[in-house]
Amino acid sequence: MLTIIAMSCVFLVLGLLALMMVALRKIVGLTSSKKKEIKDDAGTTLVPDSTSGEKEDRDIIAVISAAISSYFESESVMQPIRILNIRRITPLSLTPWAMAGKQNQMLERNLIRTRKKGGF
Repeated sequence: MLTIIAMSCVFLVLGLLALMMVALRKIVGLTSSKKKEIKDDAGTTLVPDSTSGEKEDRDIIAVISAAISSYFESESVMQPIRILNIRRITPLSLTPWAMAGKQNQMLERNLIRTRKKGGF
């Protein structure tokens, strides 16, 4: 009888924790979706625009272009470079566990190759 009461208490507490996490997610989602407003000295509200993000993108493109051109200058390959498109590559939906497993498999494969070649 004591076991049933103890397990009931555990599941009740777990259920309450789950409900609290769902409620917290909704509360955080409501507060983070609001735009930040800044008030200046005159009392007018200023809403930041998206031009700062565009400036950062231009800066990133400039840095990438400079890195590519310096690489090709050091390789003594003088070709005109024209960057047409820069896009971010989002990783596949790999969980950290899946990535760790793949890295472990690659490490084991490399260890087996070195043993066959006479290493270790």
